[in-house]
Amino acid sequence: MYFFTLDDEGHLNPPKVIDPFLFLGRHPLSSTNARLVKAIITSPGPLTHSQQVRLGSLGLITGSVGRATTVELPLNAVEEAASLDFVAGLFAPRSFHPTLDSSASEIGATYVWQNVTDAHGRSVDGSGVLIGVIDTGVDLSHPDLKFPNGTSKVLYLWDQTLQGKPPEGFTYGVECSRNEINSERCPGRDTFGHGTHAASIAASSGIASGNYRGIAPGASLVVVKSGAPLCGGDSWTFEENAIIDGLQYLFDRAQALGMRLVISLSFGGNIGSHDDTSPLELVLDDLSAQGVVVTVAAGNEADSQVHVTGSLSPANSSRVGWGPTGEAHNAVVDVWYPTDRTVSATLVTPSGEAVPGPTRTNGTKTADGLVTILSATATGGKEIMVSVLANDTLQTSEWNVILNAIDDGPSLKWDAWVDSDSCSYPAASFMSGDGNS
Repeated sequence: MYFFTLDDEGHLNPPKVIDPFLFLGRHPLSSTNARLVKAIITSPGPLTHSQQVRLGSLGLITGSVGRATTVELPLNAVEEAASLDFVAGLFAPRSFHPTLDSSASEIGATYVWQNVTDAHGRSVDGSGVLIGVIDTGVDLSHPDLKFPNGTSKVLYLWDQTLQGKPPEGFTYGVECSRNEINSERCPGRDTFGHGTHAASIAASSGIASGNYRGIAPGASLVVVKSGAPLCGGDSWTFEENAIIDGLQYLFDRAQALGMRLVISLSFGGNIGSHDDTSPLELVLDDLSAQGVVVTVAAGNEADSQVHVTGSLSPANSSRVGWGPTGEAHNAVVDVWYPTDRTVSATLVTPSGEAVPGPTRTNGTKTADGLVTILSATATGGKEIMVSVLANDTLQTSEWNVILNAIDDGPSLKWDAWVDSDSCSYPAASFMSGDGNS
């Protein structure tokens, strides 16, 4: 969480919490021409009715689960929302991308089906368990996502990308019941394929081929289609606020059905806190405390050079080289270091311009793009966020972030992650530099 507010100079005031990412990028205009911001509000506990009313007077509440509430606010109401006494943090939703490349192998699933039974002597194959999938949708006609009797394994589907019939408690999307799914009246589709792939790995019946069963072939499914295509349909992106809404929906459906819930999240992202205090992490912790099992795809970016770490001392600075790959218009470097230290960052552009941070919240113009450098203090560390936005394509090399320890103290460890809006993979990467590896 970010325990600060920003003044016009980009400096930090400790009392309140506003994520600097809320001030970046383009926001849609409402009917009153006020810029609208999609945000996630965290609170010490679930919001009471009176708290929801107070928050709702500032904007639209789109969902609320545990300690996280998703909202749409006019940009000029952000600081007022953060000032509410029950608000602990106000965050811009992070973006996530599909990262499930191959299914697990040799994990002993066949042995379990053949040798493990439950208290009633039945084989353990997922029967009676509900698997919730938040992804790109699902192919409802696929034979592997049907039970042997021909009915769909998908009991409910919420397509957040459509409009017309939202689930109870939500303001957007189209929900399909099991009856609508089995009678082929559900408009939900998986145009990308990743969601069908992930759902099949979890719960495929194996009917299509007779061989390829999922890990829990007896399980039922509830699916949330979320996000939007990128790069002409070659990639996909998910927004954190919609994911949180989807998690609430899955939990509510499992409760109504009286079924144990396992949730599959086959996407990931690198920007943001890495200390278990982001809004999504808080929600997952809250669900886990209520007996929900959550699985997340991991490990697909080990060789992509999106992370770098190093050692920094007052006597020696660190120069971190990086660059986007392919055609990118926006790139971000996210630096984290201990809360008891103070570090400054300067961005050196390919043209050789040096921009010291922090900048104003509206950034500093350079020949290579608009540079914004903001700092924040989180629960588990301090953050320096460096953003570059260009009207044209960003240069792919010769970007450098120079880090300096500006307090007296021993060497400190820092970590940094990089990302961009490029359609190449990886979207950005680090290069060699001083004092990092």
